[in-house]
Amino acid sequence: MGFASGDAGMLSIDITYSPTLTFASTSGTSGCKNWDFAQHRKASQQKYVLVKWEQLSEEAARGEGPHLEAFLQIMGCDSQYYPTFADVLSQHYSSLFFMSSEQSSTQRSQQFLSHVERLIADQETLREVCVSAS
Repeated sequence: MGFASGDAGMLSIDITYSPTLTFASTSGTSGCKNWDFAQHRKASQQKYVLVKWEQLSEEAARGEGPHLEAFLQIMGCDSQYYPTFADVLSQHYSSLFFMSSEQSSTQRSQQFLSHVERLIADQETLREVCVSAS
């Protein structure tokens, strides 16, 4: 049966109701006091901004680009709203990307993310289709 026998019926078994899947899907976070999805998402966002700062800056100035599109998804926004997201970042380019040179890159990325979150919250369409960062 299965792979060894070549029985195609065995390849389409739905394991979503499997006790093993259920256990594996919840045991990693059940009762874990240190698991905080929002904190993990925030750290991922910050890391992306730190690593892709130059690309984000260039693409926000142009109003388009693959790093900007990836950033939209990292911010928890529906990809069909990419044009709106890119337009908002482009319109606010100077306040997003011209920050004090005395700031560390970590401080700069934190300030940038806070500003992007405020822009999302202030823009009605994005506010409704993006996952809240908090």
